[in-house]
Amino acid sequence: MFKPKLLLLLFMFLALLIFSQCCSSKEKIKEESKMEKNQIQKSIPRSMIDASCTIIKVFEENNTTFCSVKIDTVHGYGGGVRSLAEGVNYKVEIDKNVLQKIKLNDNIGNILRCRLISMPSGMGQESKNRMKIVSVNK
Repeated sequence: MFKPKLLLLLFMFLALLIFSQCCSSKEKIKEESKMEKNQIQKSIPRSMIDASCTIIKVFEENNTTFCSVKIDTVHGYGGGVRSLAEGVNYKVEIDKNVLQKIKLNDNIGNILRCRLISMPSGMGQESKNRMKIVSVNK
């Protein structure tokens, strides 16, 4: 019938074939995940941040509306933007168009998906990262 050495060799070949198929599929999944992440990153314009934020409070200073937000999740960054720490509170200016579309006072404590723009500091201003909410999705 079959020789034991031939049977062992056949078994080792099949095991190697099965093992190599498992490894390549894991690598393929990792590559696909990286590609999806890069496409999401590319869809965010320069100086923009896409994040889920909890609205803590809304207030006015010098005829400009601000809100205090806690960054819950950062979904992506456009080019040229510093990273934001998740779970940290930030003071953020609110664009007038956003105020016309959504009443942020009614959403205190709620998590909203926001598009923020990172604005450079002007002369004589603090060097902190200034941000502005330019769009909101519930």
